[in-house]
Amino acid sequence: MGMYRTCPPNNASNFTEEEIPKPNIVIDLTTHINSSASVITVCNNPLIKDSQYNTCRAPCTWSEGMDSVQRTKDVIVGIFSIVSIVIGIFAILVRATDAKSYKIPNVIIMYAILAMIGFGVTLLLPVAVGKERFFCEYPFYKPLYGIDSGWCTIQGVFGHFFYLALHLYWMYYIMNGYLIIADDKQMEYRSRLHAAQFASGIFIPFGCLFICLLHPSLYHTRSTHAILCTPFNKDLFYFTYLLPHQLSLGCSVTFTMLIIRLLYQNQKNYDMSPEVGSNSRANSPAKEDKSIANKLPKHFMPFICYYLAISIMGMVVLTMDQSNSANYQYGLFQYFTCLKTCQSKLCTKFRDISASMEGILTLVKSVYYSLLVSSTILFIIPTKEFSNCYIIFKHRITCQEIETEDGTLANRAKANSSISNVDQNCSKNSQAEPRNSSTQVHIKASVMI
Repeated sequence: MGMYRTCPPNNASNFTEEEIPKPNIVIDLTTHINSSASVITVCNNPLIKDSQYNTCRAPCTWSEGMDSVQRTKDVIVGIFSIVSIVIGIFAILVRATDAKSYKIPNVIIMYAILAMIGFGVTLLLPVAVGKERFFCEYPFYKPLYGIDSGWCTIQGVFGHFFYLALHLYWMYYIMNGYLIIADDKQMEYRSRLHAAQFASGIFIPFGCLFICLLHPSLYHTRSTHAILCTPFNKDLFYFTYLLPHQLSLGCSVTFTMLIIRLLYQNQKNYDMSPEVGSNSRANSPAKEDKSIANKLPKHFMPFICYYLAISIMGMVVLTMDQSNSANYQYGLFQYFTCLKTCQSKLCTKFRDISASMEGILTLVKSVYYSLLVSSTILFIIPTKEFSNCYIIFKHRITCQEIETEDGTLANRAKANSSISNVDQNCSKNSQAEPRNSSTQVHIKASVMI
């Protein structure tokens, strides 16, 4: 036991109180090497020998004994990310066949799906590259203290961009739903509205990225517990990560309340309309006003309620994680320095509740990110809009003839502008082969916005 010093009963090591860093202080354990003149031969588990510094260090792959948490987190994030990417690509391909998908408000759905796909890819980067290579470019356990690998910075940049863009486009999707039922003249400003929403969804995340890249700390993660690398500086994390999320969430909730209020008022006006015969009631202004609910997609309200619930959960867990990080860092410093100078059984008291909280937050974050990227599933639910897009998509793939409701092919361009641009190959095939009535697909002329 000659390698151990006499451990003070209430200190992590025999550093003085002034030498022990306090929470919220960036620390680097490489400066606190064992000052003993004797050569280190044995290290307490999980520390490993570092001959260069004549000390015992924590391996970068150390997972604080929560390997089961790591495996569970990796499985959850991996499965949901892969599924969301595949479904998102399918949704984009299907919607891209319809010309209406490139106009407000449907085009915002396309942008949101693309952001979800990009965010899902960034979550899969550690799995593709390898977690040890991704998070452990440096030999010492430095990621906790703001020194991360180049891979982590790459993931942090792209993850930061797609995360903010995703929330912004969800906010615009909800806002456009409000404009559809609240302002009958909003169609006149459709092109300018599209340009403003597209540009802000790109440049606001880029502005936040630019601010973070100017700071020397860049992006970081907490060892292999990490899911996504985030800005290391606490102020940067809040003002460039959490604050945009909070603002977009606040606007989304506001527009949702306005939509509910308008729908309630119109329903109330309809119920209070005078009953002067069935025909009069059917043609009453209140009956016409009630149709504003039909201007929204069929599952619009369930979609936005799903997003708002997930977004609120994410904001809470990210805030708690940031609040717990200072105590977590301080607890790890005490634990590691104790292991370098004391017996293992004397150091267990420093594995306080912050470590357990870190494991819980890791699992909750993995669920949050998984549910967020899997929102792509919402946009392949067989609504009238998506069903029409799928019929057109199937036509592009199989070259089947498409008929409108009146049963004539001559009017299909009037029914849907997307079908007018028939592929040349399909046109040639239709001229060479006789039409088969069994392969004809009927599509309704009207498409819900």
